[in-house]
Amino acid sequence: MNRKFTVLFLFMLCASFGSAQDSLILLDGGVVDGTLVSVNEQRISWKATGAPGGTSYNRSQVDYVEFQAPKVWKNIMASFESGDLEKAISGFQSVAKQKNASTKYPAPGNFANLAERRLLECYRKNKDWPNLYSVYSRIEWKNLSAAERKAKPIYDVWAALANRNWKEFERLSAEATKNMSGAAPDIGFAKAIA
Repeated sequence: MNRKFTVLFLFMLCASFGSAQDSLILLDGGVVDGTLVSVNEQRISWKATGAPGGTSYNRSQVDYVEFQAPKVWKNIMASFESGDLEKAISGFQSVAKQKNASTKYPAPGNFANLAERRLLECYRKNKDWPNLYSVYSRIEWKNLSAAERKAKPIYDVWAALANRNWKEFERLSAEATKNMSGAAPDIGFAKAIA
């Protein structure tokens, strides 16, 4: 009897570590662990862990979804974080092209839009202005988390730099420096390059 209990306990322990849940992050601060059922531009259907059925949320109630990162995403991020930008760019480009259910698109927090946001960082580091501007113009900022959206004013500056729109660059630089704490070093770097 004791052996059966031990086997059952180990099985349950392994199952709990192997089945991490996604988290729906609501604008009111609420967090609902569970699974994405479906998504469109107006609504997100979500099945909460342990709930018998799903719940539908207006997109206006949802900040983003914290999806568990698949192995391919973790590998791309490892390349990015180690400075292997060539490999990271290739991986992010591949993911960004997959605006479908496999990347959780169009859910806020989806990997396709997040890949485009990470491409901005790669192109900025490589000073690849044409590609930076091209990706910047495609990003669906509303489909990123609040933390990612907060960086948009800095990328507005970088996009103006990439587009060689100097008047807009100066205006956006002044706005970002004034309105964003911590933006000054990034804006200073952009001005040094300009």
